Amino acid sequence: IVLFAVMAAAPAARKELVFGNKYLGLSILLVLAASAVSAALSADSAAGFEQTSKLFCYALIYFICLNLFKTTREYSILAYVLIAAGLLISFLGIYQHFWGLSDSYRQLLAEPGTYNAVVFNEMKQNIASGRSFSTFIYPNALAGYLTVILPLPLLAFNYVKTKTMKTGLIIAFLLMLYALFLTASLGGWLTLSALIFAFIAGTAYYGTGYQKKIAIGFVLLAAVLALVLAVTAEQSGIYRALSASRSIADRIEYWRTGLKMFGDNIFNGTGPGTFGQNYRQYSASASVYGLYPHNHYIQVMAEQGILGIAAWLFFLVSLGAVIFNRIKKAITIPGSIVIAASAPLAAFLLHNFMDIDSNFWENTLLWWGLLGAFIGLTQAAPPASGEAARRDSLPGRLL
Repeated sequence: IVLFAVMAAAPAARKELVFGNKYLGLSILLVLAASAVSAALSADSAAGFEQTSKLFCYALIYFICLNLFKTTREYSILAYVLIAAGLLISFLGIYQHFWGLSDSYRQLLAEPGTYNAVVFNEMKQNIASGRSFSTFIYPNALAGYLTVILPLPLLAFNYVKTKTMKTGLIIAFLLMLYALFLTASLGGWLTLSALIFAFIAGTAYYGTGYQKKIAIGFVLLAAVLALVLAVTAEQSGIYRALSASRSIADRIEYWRTGLKMFGDNIFNGTGPGTFGQNYRQYSASASVYGLYPHNHYIQVMAEQGILGIAAWLFFLVSLGAVIFNRIKKAITIPGSIVIAASAPLAAFLLHNFMDIDSNFWENTLLWWGLLGAFIGLTQAAPPASGEAARRDSLPGRLL
């Protein structure tokens, strides 16, 4: 909020501010408005306004990054920082799987009052299953984070010149891929598979011959690693964790319950952040409890009703239109780079169909920042001037 205030107040900076696509800006305002209306009408308005305030801060992060990362050089600095962070988190996840889980378990038992009962039991189950969660409590949240970070080495590979840097990016990609495997997250792998397919298709269409070879090379490396991991999965305990999991059946129950909430509160929902409070009232299963429905879009329907899901659909359509338009009409950077830069955005949205990333502020804040950086990086041309420019920037100025 302080960064936003400084940027908006400084006269020199104010002349340079970029407000992005007007429809995208308007859709973000509608998402904020729908959340605020639902919170005001909710039985638990405190929880609702807490969630709305988070959304407001995410929107400010979007606006700040939109104005900080306008060139490939600025974006590449951001990418390198995030790759380094992803490597550090992946190293911890790998160490944790082979050596650190027993230490984590002893520490957890020694400090039972550190977490509430739900989180305490969740962590006990995760440690017992052998699934890595690194700095996250929940392995699937780590998987969601990694699916967002994994496309960045592919993007950076297009810019680096030295063999040392290229080798380092390949190693970073493979280590993060291995850390994703150790989470035993089926949703993470489904998301990554969809991204790889889209990356190949997009690069094959828009990329140069050199970039096509890079895309195919990375996919072959990933395929070889996946084969090795599949052969060793029995020894690592990943198969046992997946076979013992009831995640698919439980998710179906979460989704069914969320849709029941939507049916009974169709206009404004139960209120942002209240799915867990109302779960028992609507669930048909006494043995399954869900704090979140493991689907962001069903959660929006349940908690914010038709107002919330309509705003989100407008936002997603606006974002998709911006991405496809900038791939087709890329001027300042190649279309293949636009595809690679949009991959982290798609990863988050895809993984949210089957998990709870949007409820982890770490993942969500990262996504909104990358969204702003993407819009800033792929500006097709300098902003227009005059009356038309002022009219087009109105949503951004309101934000």
